Amino acid sequence: MNSLPLISIVTPSFNQAPYLEQTIRSVLDQNYPRLEYIIVDGGSTDGSVDIIRKYASQLKWWVSEKDNGQSDAINKGMKHATGDIVNWINSDDYLEPNSLSMLAEAWQKNRNANVFVFRQRVVRGDTPSNGDPVGSTTVEISLEEMLARAHIDQPATWFKGDVMRELFPLNQAYQYVMDAELWCRYLFSHGKERIVSVSSVIVNFRLHDKSKTTGAQSGFFSEKKRLSLEVLAHCTGESELAAKIAEVMRKAGKIDGYSMKHWLQGPKLNSKKLTELLLKKLVYDVFESGQKSLGREILTTKLRRLTLIDPRYFYLIAKSFF
Repeated sequence: MNSLPLISIVTPSFNQAPYLEQTIRSVLDQNYPRLEYIIVDGGSTDGSVDIIRKYASQLKWWVSEKDNGQSDAINKGMKHATGDIVNWINSDDYLEPNSLSMLAEAWQKNRNANVFVFRQRVVRGDTPSNGDPVGSTTVEISLEEMLARAHIDQPATWFKGDVMRELFPLNQAYQYVMDAELWCRYLFSHGKERIVSVSSVIVNFRLHDKSKTTGAQSGFFSEKKRLSLEVLAHCTGESELAAKIAEVMRKAGKIDGYSMKHWLQGPKLNSKKLTELLLKKLVYDVFESGQKSLGREILTTKLRRLTLIDPRYFYLIAKSFF
């Protein structure tokens, strides 16, 4: 049994009683022998605490108290996570049967891996179906593309414990794309060589009327744009561009000592390629959110004269944007 990895799971929750018990049962019913399960409730008033108490004897630690949002709750829980493999599972998602055994098997076969990328099924509401889409964190692309996309299917992406503890705490300035910010910091410091992909579906990611993903798109758009700028500031290797972006963000209160401290340089990047990809993504995100004035400001005053890229590139972006 000791050859099995210790798996730590944190579930942050706030007023998710309709789904919370399914999440808890999906973890505990795995009957995995080396499990640390931690629940951090934000002071729910909908009966969630009574549900948690039912399972308290099977939890390593739990608390119900007011917090400063999801990132803060996850940070609290991760302080108690000592596992060889670590992740968080939100209180409206749920694991597939035998998921932890599959995860342990992947760990045993790939002891040098830092990250295990499985697949996840998207469930809408209460009823799963065979037609639900299945996705995973994309790793079959260049490191620069991975950083520019900043896409992670977080519930299906599990980290080696030492690596996760190195990356934590989550930046609480992000409440929607904190997982993507963590993913970018990982890629920037470790690259993609020690990521293992597994084709099995390990978790169900639920969309419903009260979920963030469904009901808070403006928050996601705002934080995605900020993250693109932050990656520009830290990762492109274009020193003049990076300094100016960092200056702009610092004046706007969007970058601070936390960010500068927690971005650690790792593998060599193709800075021009990454810069082009990030600027394309930034303009796309701004356009999708309908903030043309912000797009105009970025293109004409913040970046245009600072990048080493051919100015014609900006003309094409501007032409497609306006």
